[in-house]
Amino acid sequence: MTASVDSAADKLLAIFFALFLFSATFSIAVSQVTLGIAAALFLWVSVSRRVSPFVPELRVVHVAFAVWVAWLFFTCLLGETPLRSLRLSREEWLFSAVLIATLLFSNRRLGVRLMAVLASGAILVSLYALFQYLTGMNLFTRHEMYAAPGFGYRAIGMFTHVLTFGNFFAVLACTLIAFTIGYHRRLSGRLRLLFVTASLCAAGATFLSFSRGPIAALVGTIILLLLILGRRYWKASAVVLAVLVVGVAVVPGVGDRFVNEFGIEWRGEYEGSRMFIWRNSVKVIEERPLVGVGMGNFKTHYERYLRPDIESSRKLTHAHNDLLNVSSIAGIPGAVIFVAMWLVAMWFFWRGYRVTRDTGDGEAGWYLAALAGSICFFGTSLVEATWVDEEVRQLLMVVWGVGLSGWYVRKKEGNRSIESV
Repeated sequence: MTASVDSAADKLLAIFFALFLFSATFSIAVSQVTLGIAAALFLWVSVSRRVSPFVPELRVVHVAFAVWVAWLFFTCLLGETPLRSLRLSREEWLFSAVLIATLLFSNRRLGVRLMAVLASGAILVSLYALFQYLTGMNLFTRHEMYAAPGFGYRAIGMFTHVLTFGNFFAVLACTLIAFTIGYHRRLSGRLRLLFVTASLCAAGATFLSFSRGPIAALVGTIILLLLILGRRYWKASAVVLAVLVVGVAVVPGVGDRFVNEFGIEWRGEYEGSRMFIWRNSVKVIEERPLVGVGMGNFKTHYERYLRPDIESSRKLTHAHNDLLNVSSIAGIPGAVIFVAMWLVAMWFFWRGYRVTRDTGDGEAGWYLAALAGSICFFGTSLVEATWVDEEVRQLLMVVWGVGLSGWYVRKKEGNRSIESV
């Protein structure tokens, strides 16, 4: 009886995590409900069969996560609104997605199925993004569609903001492209077609957002990815580069978004420009450089450096840059801890790729996917506080789990039923 219950829990865990991955492409509400159920099932599996996610190989990573969360909570308590700040820090529960993904993706057969679910969601929403671009119709939400430069409308998907949509699909595109290149020899013809299609669709959806940050992060990450791959993958590199060039050329107005508005952003006179926002964000950091102003208090402090009659849309809640935002809410030590956590995770992905890239068994594809997705996310965070954007953040947590799954000890006695899902 106990064995059957455990087996059912394993299957339910895989099912609800798959639902989370699929719904993450279009709904923060549905995806977090399904992730919450998956987290409860994961806890059941961990306790009932003593499947510990904290294996020795990943101790450094988990310590880095814990130190970041502990420091963030500590600075919340020292701020002006401790209880409110702690409540607003609830997004840190998304680290549970890293633990679940690490376990489930360590079963490569199940991992490919989960990636296929994510790819299917990417295709579906990308087609809807194309519909939005051509028609300007938003069928599922009430958020306004903005005109695109040249022709059409900026795709927003089913999210609340076009930048969130662009960042999400840029990270997703880079993850899928890297996985498809690195793991293609282990895929069947149908799965290969699915992942190639999903990669192209996700990249196309990023372009249709007409958001400069996501597009720049996507293109920059792909260039770095091709440099990492080297000459042995020159055919795949040529195809990817050709697709990017065609994307820029075919979608009218993409280039204009960069050329026409660069000067405005750089001068920093416009109150919505990044340079203007960053200069005032530094002033917020200077107020409390050691512990920050606390989660949720950035807006109150940022307003002090604006003209009194400024429109409410310019009274921002974050610094439009992850490092500046973390420094403002958790102090400069918090930013150091944040960067250290990122470096630890990236080291594991890079080390895993270097060790497995010549084995020929496709293992390098999982690490490569995590590297590409993480680099793209970090690229978007240079011009946006992507870490506090739940839709994109939860995708990153999955990407990190994908990269850490290769380090997970799959032959532990407690993992047997997971291996059979």
